[in-house]
Parts: sequence; structure tokens; C-alpha cells
Amino acid sequence: MNKIIYILLSVLLLGLTSCEPRHKQDVLILYPNWAEGIAITYLAKVMLEDKGYTVTLKRIEPGPIYTALSRGDADIYMDAWLPHTQKDYWAKYGHKLDVLGTVFDDGITGLVVPAPEAIP
Repeated sequence: MNKIIYILLSVLLLGLTSCEPRHKQDVLILYPNWAEGIAITYLAKVMLEDKGYTVTLKRIEPGPIYTALSRGDADIYMDAWLPHTQKDYWAKYGHKLDVLGTVFDDGITGLVVPAPEAIP
């Protein structure tokens, strides 16, 4: 898993350093309020800052994240759950967005509980 995250972040950094952003020093990353979204976002922030970027983070819900990205009001979203969980957002905004890499594919969400016999 660490290797996959490293590859994704490397692709992200390569994409940002191979083209000229609005202002090379300014990057706005939007992120949701769930654990892996926060973790991967802060990791990307540190890596980008090491490359000389000034990174601003803003925590908001996925719907406004996709809207902001599609309008060019933000630069990066590190935690899209595709193709299932956020498929409606992608259907609406995906034609205006680029996927730079995948941490893992076919992610789904749900609840799990222990089997009754597993409860002491």
C-alpha cells in the first residue's frame, strides 16, 4: 500500500512540476473529513512544500469539491472514491477533470459488524 501511495504522489508531483500552474508557489488541495482523505492530503502537502510550493488545504464535502475542481477554483483532490461511491459526481464533472493516479481501485463503502459467535 505504501508503494502505491508513493507512486500516486510521484505522478501528482510530476504533473505539477511538468506544467506551469497558475502561480508555481500556490496549490489549493480540497479534502473530505474522513481518515484516509486527511492522511493522504497532508502527505501530499508535505511533499509539495518540499518542492517549493505553498499549499493551502480546505476541508469540505465531496459535492463542493467536484464543483470547485471543475471550475478551476481548486487544484487537487486526493481522495476520489471511484468508480462506485462518487460515480454521480464523476458523471456530472468528470469530463472537466483529470485523474493523475490511483491509490487503489474498486473502492466501496459499507458497514461491517462481527458475527454473533465472535462477540464474547
